Amino acid sequence: MILLDDIIARYQAGTLAGLPRKELLEAQRKVTTYLGWHQQNPDFSHPVVPTADDLQPIHELLETTLNTRFGLDGMTPTEP
Repeated sequence: MILLDDIIARYQAGTLAGLPRKELLEAQRKVTTYLGWHQQNPDFSHPVVPTADDLQPIHELLETTLNTRFGLDGMTPTEP
């Protein structure tokens, strides 16, 4: 199980895209869940909860990585 803090730390270190497929999918689900929660509660703010603005670039990287490496967008994958 990958924690949101680990996802953010790997993103900041530039190592998030190198995770195995299973962990990338789990990270994408987690980030997508938090983004959805922020969309439903736009006025929420807490010092330990990342904002939607913090999570959006991570979400985009995960989506691009999964699409490119594993062909989840219907394109030819670069990895099996």
